[in-house]
Amino acid sequence: MKKINSVLLFFLLMISLTACSGGKMKPDNIYDKIHSMYYDIQSYKTSCKVTVYTPGGENSYDCDIIYDKDAENFEVVSEDMKIFLTKDKTVISKGGNTLESPSMPDDMYIFINTFFKSYYESEDTVLSVNSPEKSDLVLLECSAVNPTEYISAMKLWLRKDTATPVRMQVLGKDGNVSTEIEFKDFTFTGL
Repeated sequence: MKKINSVLLFFLLMISLTACSGGKMKPDNIYDKIHSMYYDIQSYKTSCKVTVYTPGGENSYDCDIIYDKDAENFEVVSEDMKIFLTKDKTVISKGGNTLESPSMPDDMYIFINTFFKSYYESEDTVLSVNSPEKSDLVLLECSAVNPTEYISAMKLWLRKDTATPVRMQVLGKDGNVSTEIEFKDFTFTGL
């Protein structure tokens, strides 16, 4: 009897393991992939469209973002402007003019680094995975760790297959989207 129970237990275990691994990525595997890529973010570059929403309307900018992990700096390059950011200073160059000022928390909100810093430090996070027929995206949400009037919460959509960013939204205290970033491509360069 003991032998039969052991065999039945073994078969039940094998059936449950087989049913769980039907070739589809489970949410915990998606989490592992996201964690391995973003817990310690490597250097990257991306082209994107940044849309800023204000009471007076909205403004959109096409730009390239380059993050250099070793130097711990960001470059945002658009058609007529270049912004260079470190944790200490922000330098904006437009035409022949240059403006340098100390970095502020609001300066960093368009970067996925800021999202994942908040995601890993926040006590209020969500990971939503839709079934494959509904979407090929994963949605991550979190409260901002250092909230300001314009940054209270953040949302980031990633591709399920590659875990690369597709779109990010920054929400203000009022719950409205203050900034949206659409990533046209995203490549890790430090690997």
